[in-house]
Amino acid sequence: MVEAFFWGSIGAAALLIGALIAYFLNPSRQVIAIVMAIGTGLLIGSVSFELVDDALENQAVAGVAAMVLLGALVFTAGNWLLDRYGGAAQRSHWSPVGCFAAGYCPGFGIGRNS
Repeated sequence: MVEAFFWGSIGAAALLIGALIAYFLNPSRQVIAIVMAIGTGLLIGSVSFELVDDALENQAVAGVAAMVLLGALVFTAGNWLLDRYGGAAQRSHWSPVGCFAAGYCPGFGIGRNS
């Protein structure tokens, strides 16, 4: 229990440090976008590794690889379609493709959906 509290405190401290940096240094939108992209990539990577590891315990490597590639293709195609047909112009805080893939819409959870 103490160890969980310790690691939780470290995670919370990182959030607080990031908020202080953003407040006092006022980074540009480009810097914020880069940091968010890196964080998103790390999160997707860590979740993917864990899910693929679990899948490999029950399925063959070829089947898991095919489904991972299919998922990446569906997500990329959905993102491309949204960008091509006006998704970027709506300035929405959530993506229907992301909501479908993740199973929830983050903007709805905090009362923001546009």
